[in-house]
Amino acid sequence: MKSVAIGIAVLLIGWVAIRMVAARATPPTPLGLQDGRLPPCPGTRNCADSLDPDRTPISYTGSREDALSRLVDLLDVVLETELGRVEPDYVHALTRSRVFGFIDDLEFHLPEGENVIHYRSAARSGRSDFGVNRQRMDRLIAAFEEIPDGDR
Repeated sequence: MKSVAIGIAVLLIGWVAIRMVAARATPPTPLGLQDGRLPPCPGTRNCADSLDPDRTPISYTGSREDALSRLVDLLDVVLETELGRVEPDYVHALTRSRVFGFIDDLEFHLPEGENVIHYRSAARSGRSDFGVNRQRMDRLIAAFEEIPDGDR
Protein backbone atom coordinates (compact mmCIF):
# COMPACT_ATOMS: atom_id res chain seq x y z
CA MET A 1 0.00 0.00 0.00
CA LYS A 2 2.86 2.33 0.79
CA SER A 3 4.36 1.85 -2.68
CA VAL A 4 1.04 2.79 -4.29
CA ALA A 5 0.91 6.00 -2.27
CA ILE A 6 4.49 6.81 -3.27
CA GLY A 7 3.69 6.13 -6.92
CA ILE A 8 0.65 8.41 -6.80
CA ALA A 9 2.70 11.14 -5.10
CA VAL A 10 5.42 10.88 -7.79
CA LEU A 11 2.81 11.12 -10.56
CA LEU A 12 1.14 14.10 -8.89
CA ILE A 13 4.45 15.91 -8.45
CA GLY A 14 5.35 15.20 -12.09
CA TRP A 15 1.99 16.48 -13.27
CA VAL A 16 2.36 19.69 -11.23
CA ALA A 17 5.91 20.20 -12.55
CA ILE A 18 4.76 19.81 -16.17
CA ARG A 19 1.88 22.24 -15.59
CA MET A 20 4.27 24.81 -14.14
CA VAL A 21 6.67 24.52 -17.10
CA ALA A 22 3.78 24.73 -19.59
CA ALA A 23 2.38 27.86 -17.92
CA ARG A 24 5.71 29.69 -18.20
CA ALA A 25 6.42 28.80 -21.83
CA THR A 26 6.94 31.82 -24.05
CA PRO A 27 6.15 32.02 -27.76
CA PRO A 28 8.93 30.46 -29.86
CA THR A 29 9.00 33.44 -32.22
CA PRO A 30 7.75 36.99 -31.90
CA LEU A 31 4.01 37.15 -32.32
CA GLY A 32 2.39 39.37 -34.89
CA LEU A 33 3.04 40.20 -38.49
CA GLN A 34 6.65 40.33 -39.65
CA ASP A 35 7.06 42.42 -42.81
CA GLY A 36 3.31 42.20 -43.38
CA ARG A 37 3.15 38.38 -43.07
CA LEU A 38 2.90 35.72 -40.41
CA PRO A 39 6.27 34.17 -39.61
CA PRO A 40 6.78 30.67 -41.03
CA CYS A 41 6.70 27.62 -38.81
CA PRO A 42 10.04 26.56 -37.35
CA GLY A 43 11.53 23.28 -38.48
CA THR A 44 9.68 21.35 -35.75
CA ARG A 45 6.54 19.26 -36.07
CA ASN A 46 4.51 21.20 -33.52
CA CYS A 47 3.23 23.87 -35.89
CA ALA A 48 0.81 24.14 -38.81
CA ASP A 49 0.56 27.09 -41.17
CA SER A 50 -0.92 28.14 -44.49
CA LEU A 51 2.57 28.70 -45.90
CA ASP A 52 3.16 24.93 -45.92
CA PRO A 53 3.01 23.69 -49.55
CA ASP A 54 0.59 20.93 -48.45
CA ARG A 55 -1.86 23.43 -46.97
CA THR A 56 -3.74 26.46 -48.23
CA PRO A 57 -5.12 29.61 -46.63
CA ILE A 58 -8.81 29.83 -45.76
CA SER A 59 -10.67 31.54 -48.58
CA TYR A 60 -13.86 33.54 -48.31
CA THR A 61 -16.15 35.74 -50.35
CA GLY A 62 -17.75 38.85 -48.99
CA SER A 63 -16.13 41.46 -46.81
CA ARG A 64 -13.02 41.08 -44.72
CA GLU A 65 -15.01 42.39 -41.73
CA ASP A 66 -17.55 39.56 -42.07
CA ALA A 67 -14.77 36.98 -42.42
CA LEU A 68 -13.04 38.38 -39.33
CA SER A 69 -16.27 38.25 -37.34
CA ARG A 70 -16.93 34.65 -38.41
CA LEU A 71 -13.35 33.67 -37.56
CA VAL A 72 -13.55 35.20 -34.07
CA ASP A 73 -16.89 33.48 -33.41
CA LEU A 74 -15.50 30.10 -34.49
CA LEU A 75 -12.36 30.51 -32.40
CA ASP A 76 -14.62 30.89 -29.37
CA VAL A 77 -17.20 28.21 -30.18
CA VAL A 78 -15.23 25.53 -32.05
CA LEU A 79 -11.76 25.82 -30.55
CA GLU A 80 -12.59 27.38 -27.15
CA THR A 81 -9.66 29.77 -27.39
CA GLU A 82 -8.74 32.80 -25.35
CA LEU A 83 -8.58 35.83 -27.61
CA GLY A 84 -5.49 37.99 -27.39
CA ARG A 85 -5.39 40.69 -30.07
CA VAL A 86 -8.11 41.31 -32.63
CA GLU A 87 -7.32 43.85 -35.33
CA PRO A 88 -8.82 44.36 -38.80
CA ASP A 89 -6.03 42.30 -40.41
CA TYR A 90 -4.67 40.19 -37.53
CA VAL A 91 -5.96 37.90 -34.78
CA HIS A 92 -4.01 36.22 -32.00
CA ALA A 93 -5.57 33.59 -29.72
CA LEU A 94 -4.33 31.09 -27.15
CA THR A 95 -5.43 27.56 -26.44
CA ARG A 96 -4.32 25.19 -23.70
CA SER A 97 -4.17 21.41 -23.68
CA ARG A 98 -6.68 19.91 -21.26
CA VAL A 99 -4.37 17.68 -19.23
CA PHE A 100 -1.04 19.45 -18.94
CA GLY A 101 -2.01 23.00 -19.91
CA PHE A 102 0.50 23.39 -22.74
CA ILE A 103 -0.09 26.68 -24.54
CA ASP A 104 -0.42 26.98 -28.31
CA ASP A 105 -0.52 30.31 -30.14
CA LEU A 106 -2.94 30.74 -33.03
CA GLU A 107 -2.39 33.63 -35.41
CA PHE A 108 -4.40 34.73 -38.40
CA HIS A 109 -3.70 37.33 -41.08
CA LEU A 110 -6.42 38.77 -43.28
CA PRO A 111 -4.53 40.74 -45.94
CA GLU A 112 -6.52 43.56 -47.46
CA GLY A 113 -7.99 42.81 -50.90
CA GLU A 114 -7.02 39.10 -51.01
CA ASN A 115 -10.11 37.30 -49.59
CA VAL A 116 -7.94 34.77 -47.76
CA ILE A 117 -7.02 34.14 -44.15
CA HIS A 118 -3.48 32.95 -43.54
CA TYR A 119 -2.98 31.01 -40.32
CA ARG A 120 -0.30 29.72 -38.01
CA SER A 121 -0.93 27.43 -35.04
CA ALA A 122 2.19 26.67 -33.01
CA ALA A 123 3.02 25.00 -29.71
CA ARG A 124 5.13 27.06 -27.35
CA SER A 125 7.15 24.08 -26.19
CA GLY A 126 8.42 20.75 -27.46
CA ARG A 127 9.29 19.58 -30.93
CA SER A 128 6.23 17.47 -31.72
CA ASP A 129 2.57 17.78 -30.81
CA PHE A 130 1.34 14.51 -32.39
CA GLY A 131 -0.48 16.53 -35.07
CA VAL A 132 -2.63 18.55 -32.64
CA ASN A 133 -2.06 21.92 -34.34
CA ARG A 134 -2.73 20.49 -37.80
CA GLN A 135 -5.94 18.80 -36.58
CA ARG A 136 -7.03 22.00 -34.82
CA MET A 137 -6.66 24.01 -38.01
CA ASP A 138 -8.46 21.33 -40.03
CA ARG A 139 -11.42 21.54 -37.59
CA LEU A 140 -11.47 25.33 -37.83
CA ILE A 141 -11.28 25.31 -41.64
CA ALA A 142 -14.10 22.75 -41.88
CA ALA A 143 -16.28 24.80 -39.53
CA PHE A 144 -15.47 28.01 -41.44
CA GLU A 145 -16.45 26.38 -44.74
CA GLU A 146 -19.71 24.96 -43.31
CA ILE A 147 -21.12 28.43 -42.73
CA PRO A 148 -21.95 30.19 -46.00
CA ASP A 149 -20.58 33.72 -46.30
CA GLY A 150 -23.02 36.21 -44.81
CA ASP A 151 -24.84 33.53 -42.70
CA ARG A 152 -23.84 33.57 -39.04
